[in-house]
Amino acid sequence: MPDTVIRQAPRPLVTSSFRLLHRTRPDRALRPGTALGGLVHQDELSHFTRDTPDLPPRVYEVGDAVVIELRGEIDLVAFQQTTPLIDAVTAGPTRTVVLDLTRTTFLDCSGLALLMRARRRLSARDAHLGVVCTDRMSLRVMGITGLKATLSPVASVREALTHAETDP
Repeated sequence: MPDTVIRQAPRPLVTSSFRLLHRTRPDRALRPGTALGGLVHQDELSHFTRDTPDLPPRVYEVGDAVVIELRGEIDLVAFQQTTPLIDAVTAGPTRTVVLDLTRTTFLDCSGLALLMRARRRLSARDAHLGVVCTDRMSLRVMGITGLKATLSPVASVREALTHAETDP
């Protein structure tokens, strides 16, 4: 039954990590309590593979702002890989950082944790975080968790930069 549900759903409601676990370790995926309820240790991340590897984030400057374009799935694996980059940028002297999610294909709670981590680090030094997101599912996840109002996602990098200039 789990195989059928996962194959039929246009966008499964389970986490990306569970989908990867289902593909790479079917014996563990048959026990969803363990797969969904248990924590994945950092050493186990090497067991997860993707059909198409996600592209690394693209970082570029627009005026005085730094834009980080995240691409692919933003899940536990991406969180582990992207945190050092985002920490380095948010620790720098830049007053405005924009996280562009327009090329992401999936966002789970690890992705939200990544966004909130960047926001907290920038807020601590009175800097601004702009979030660009147009994906309905990602916006829905932000709305359900109550983070849509906190992150204030906009539709374009230009709009995020304009919002940062007008924000006190």
